[in-house]
Amino acid sequence: LLFHFSVSLFFLLLPLLFPHLPLLFHFSVSLFFLLLPLLFPHLPPFFIFFLISIIIIIVIIIIIIFVIRHQIKATLFFPLPPTSKIPPPLPPFTHLPHQPLRFPLITDIRAFEQSKQDLNQILKT
Repeated sequence: LLFHFSVSLFFLLLPLLFPHLPLLFHFSVSLFFLLLPLLFPHLPPFFIFFLISIIIIIVIIIIIIFVIRHQIKATLFFPLPPTSKIPPPLPPFTHLPHQPLRFPLITDIRAFEQSKQDLNQILKT
């Protein structure tokens, strides 16, 4: 009986160790291990420990499978380019010869005059 209570106490203290897991999970597992000796008094404490070990191993295997699956999906859908085909970076402040430099031009003189008047008005106030 002491073993069951200690296991239950461990699961009650789990939220302090793993705060990202839902509290309902911790309390339901704790309650389950508290009621287990009452529901099944003939079960030895070793069986409870064995049950906990099996559950932990299954959870670890599921996490590993999800991580491996995510890695496979990431490399399938976003493959890394081969290093030999990556072009060298261009030096700064250069342009290609067939592409002349383009500067933004104001084509409408009236819009330019209006924006100049707006700017003067703002500066006066």
